Amino acid sequence: MISLLAFPKSEFPTLEKVEEVISAHFDNLVELQRDEERETIEVQVGTERALVAPKRPAMPWGLLERPCKNAWYWPEAIEVMQDHAWHMVVLLKESKSDPCEKSLLLTRLTAVLGEGLGYLGVYWDSATMVHSAAAFSAAAKEMSTKELPANLWISFRIVENDDATHTLFTTGLDALGHMEIEVPASTADPTTLEGWAYNVAHYLLKDGEKIEDGESVGRSDEEKVTVRHVPSMFDSARKVMFLEL
Repeated sequence: MISLLAFPKSEFPTLEKVEEVISAHFDNLVELQRDEERETIEVQVGTERALVAPKRPAMPWGLLERPCKNAWYWPEAIEVMQDHAWHMVVLLKESKSDPCEKSLLLTRLTAVLGEGLGYLGVYWDSATMVHSAAAFSAAAKEMSTKELPANLWISFRIVENDDATHTLFTTGLDALGHMEIEVPASTADPTTLEGWAYNVAHYLLKDGEKIEDGESVGRSDEEKVTVRHVPSMFDSARKVMFLEL
């Protein structure tokens, strides 16, 4: 799991400064190991290990262009992210821990570093999406094991088709241990599509259970949607959850 933080034209931090920021927020719960040659810091939090690396120069625009154009929730994304001067990589190393617990840690570590060093925004790799610093920090402050920040971890994309139907697909659920959601060519309005997809995704993350093929989920007996396991419209070898809307 990886996050990339964008920073303005400010002083590039020393590894000592990065360590100070981490230590100030994690108290005695963290162990730090600096590698001056590679210019990285290994962070040990419980059984989890992360690698933190400040990098010059900015992230390549080829990585950010499409996520910024798709960021309808952040109208200034292109302007802000194009103007960043350097970035920081936060890489959570492979482990057998629950994906949501790992994502919570990565979110917290990202917010701590961002706020401590004055970030502009975040690129969340597994969802290929960007977030403003303000939105990311606000969500990180409110999150808990019961209130997971699905909007930070999962991208809900809606595309209008030529026949006035709408197609929805997600990115980010796979990294959290679940199949992605797809709804091709639905006559449902975009708000309804996104609402159902978000509710299903949050249910998966909160309960940690799988939704079986043909199972119905919803907020009540009157409001339910059936989930089918079908080949992805982008890759027929990969199964996704299709919502019958």
